[in-house]
This record gives sequence, C-alpha cells and structure tokens, in this order.
Amino acid sequence: MTRARKRKGKTQFTCTSKKMRGRVTFEEIWDRFVDHRWFDDDRTQTIVALQVLAERVPEDVLDSLDVLFFALSTWKNGQACPSSPKSLVYLSPSLETMAQEEANFVVAHEVAHMYLGHDDYMTNDQTIEEQADALVVKWGYTVPERRRSAAATAAA
Repeated sequence: MTRARKRKGKTQFTCTSKKMRGRVTFEEIWDRFVDHRWFDDDRTQTIVALQVLAERVPEDVLDSLDVLFFALSTWKNGQACPSSPKSLVYLSPSLETMAQEEANFVVAHEVAHMYLGHDDYMTNDQTIEEQADALVVKWGYTVPERRRSAAATAAA
C-alpha cells in the first residue's frame, strides 16, 4: 500500500509493501520513465498505475529498464516528438475506462515484457504473454478475470 504525504513541498510516497523497502517518490518514477511531452495529465488512472508500479515492482527491475512511457489523451489522434534512444511503452487511453486494479496490471504487464526482453511479439505470442503474466503475479498483481478467461479459452 502507498501512503502519500507532503514534505517540503513534495509529495512523498511511503511504501508499506514487503516487496519494497524504504521510500520511493513518485517524482523519481515520473522523471525517469515518463516522456512528459507524450503523457497527458488527464490520464489519472494511468498515473495511479505508475504509482502502484513504484510500490510493487522490485527496485532491481526498475533499475534495469531503459524505457519511456507515453500516454496520450483520447482527444489526440497523434503527436510527433523527436525520437528517443529508449524503448517506448504505449499506454492506451482505454486504461482510463478499466477498473484501477486492471489498469495497474496492464502497466506492470508491459514493464514485465520489457524486463524479460520480449522484443518480438510475433514469435510464440501465447508463451510470452504467460511469462509476462507470471512475473507480474510474482510482483503482487492479480491477473484480471477477463484475461484469465481468454487464456483458458486459448489453451483449450
């Protein structure tokens, strides 16, 4: 669980999860992993999902990532920005219509793909999805029922 409090003008997030030690500031996650030109502030559920990511995902995993998240508003058809040397992770506006726990899962699931080095989504798609799901569960997330149902149907 994350608790927020103001200290010296900054919001400090204190993590009480056993998986993370000490304090993780949301500002650190925001500055390190978010391309501010491509992330709109009306994406509140997506922002909360990034806060939960800071709480649940082990520090060594976050340290190993060289990615940027971008999440455009539903009112934008697109936006051009200079290319980045980092891998980009697109977070769809549909996250805003999901239950918060499912949005949290989706963001962590995409981080798992990056951490596991899944760069070719056309090869053995079901296997890499299962690998990403298993890692996210290890981090303390729950696979949404809709996704479990789809996996069971695909396996049958």
